[in-house]
Amino acid sequence: MFELTVFPMLNRTMPDLRNAVLKELARRDWTAYQLVQALKGKRADGKDIPAATVYEFLRGASTINSEYLGLIFDALGLEARRRR
Repeated sequence: MFELTVFPMLNRTMPDLRNAVLKELARRDWTAYQLVQALKGKRADGKDIPAATVYEFLRGASTINSEYLGLIFDALGLEARRRR
C-alpha cells in the first residue's frame, strides 16, 4: 500500500499532487470516470471512494485525505516524494 511522505506540508503541496494526477490521467487518456472505476473496492474496508470526492479533488474544489490520495496514486502508478 502507498504511504504518502509529504504530510507536514500536505496542504501546500496538494496542488502539486493534483497536477501530477491530472498529468498522468492525460498521459493515459483517462477520464475522471475511468479513474473512479479503477478505484472501485480499493479501500481497506472494500468500499468505494465516493466519486464526488474524486471529482471535487480533480477540479480543485477540495482537498482529499491521504488514504484516498494514496489509492489514487497507486491506481495510476505514481509515487510521491519530498522535494529537496
